[in-house]
Amino acid sequence: MNSTEPFSDALEAALNGEAVLFTGAGFSFGAINVKGESPKSSPELAAELAAECGIDEETFLDEAAGFFLEDHGTDELISRLRPQYSISSVAEHHTTLARIPWLRVYTTNYDNVYETACSQLPRAVQPLTLQYQPQDVSFTRNDCIHLNGVIDQLNRQTIQSSFKLTRVSYLTESLLESPWLQVFRGDLEIAQAICKRSIRPC
Repeated sequence: MNSTEPFSDALEAALNGEAVLFTGAGFSFGAINVKGESPKSSPELAAELAAECGIDEETFLDEAAGFFLEDHGTDELISRLRPQYSISSVAEHHTTLARIPWLRVYTTNYDNVYETACSQLPRAVQPLTLQYQPQDVSFTRNDCIHLNGVIDQLNRQTIQSSFKLTRVSYLTESLLESPWLQVFRGDLEIAQAICKRSIRPC
């Protein structure tokens, strides 16, 4: 069998709107946030928050965020996160992927890289998180489901629930305990290809 056949089949499925895109750590590579910087990876964010609290910079993100909340408060943490993960420009590879008529897009990232790429086409996209109830959502082919929360919906309530950052929010809800698991499984069952995009390791 030709080694290029699986890739060719996956590409054909994606172009026909029969593929699911799953993005994770590294997908934001090449994007620039409103601060004019590359958005930080989870370990980089954890190190920054930990340093401000005077704790080990290798502390995991949920623990570093918890200490930061205790020392500086919710509003200060939100003010740190918003400009960090609010994207002002994306790279060509982001818009290339955004042009594909994905069956659905799933991401573990907080940033709005995919949404920003779609806006440049222009193409409307519906960002969703696990706080929504699937039965209340009007699904389209332009849905982007943020499994850990999305920066555009960050506020004092979501930072403790759907925004998976602190230990409390990690325990509040997960995909395995959510009605979204059925949606996710359904998408995987009908998809002809599953494309995982992580441009750099985190």
